[in-house]
Amino acid sequence: MGKSSLFNAFTGRKISIVDEVANTTRDVIEYPMVDFATEFQWTIADSGGLNFGTQHQILQDVNKRVDECAKQADLILLIVEYDRLTDVDDHIIATLRKTGKPIWIVANKADNSIRANEAYQHLSTGFPVYPVSASHRKIDDLEEAVVAFLKNKFPEQKANPEEE
Repeated sequence: MGKSSLFNAFTGRKISIVDEVANTTRDVIEYPMVDFATEFQWTIADSGGLNFGTQHQILQDVNKRVDECAKQADLILLIVEYDRLTDVDDHIIATLRKTGKPIWIVANKADNSIRANEAYQHLSTGFPVYPVSASHRKIDDLEEAVVAFLKNKFPEQKANPEEE
């Protein structure tokens, strides 16, 4: 669905493996980010997807890593298709709601204004919606919104904690 593509777009590097095959990402990959305008520092993470009802040990381990990552997150970006929510997406949303963490819907593949407008149907989840295309559309707007959210949540954070 584009989790790793979005992660790579945010970081400006090819860190996460991008593949059409589901469950390619199995570990949590973190990358330190800096908003250069304000020198605000934050970390973005790419995790595997949740797999419900699996008996496969590796996928159960991935689920545990995702759960741990969600518990540590200050903001969860849930990547979905711009035009629909699947039954799996609904299950993931229900699971993530239980974390009590802020969740934003990132509606991927909204690579034109018609698709971007269609993405707002996801407001029915009760979460903010950000239409993007991991390959080229509105990533900067999403990043600015993330930084603004985190700066508001952590106003005391200094750009460089060693400089006091």
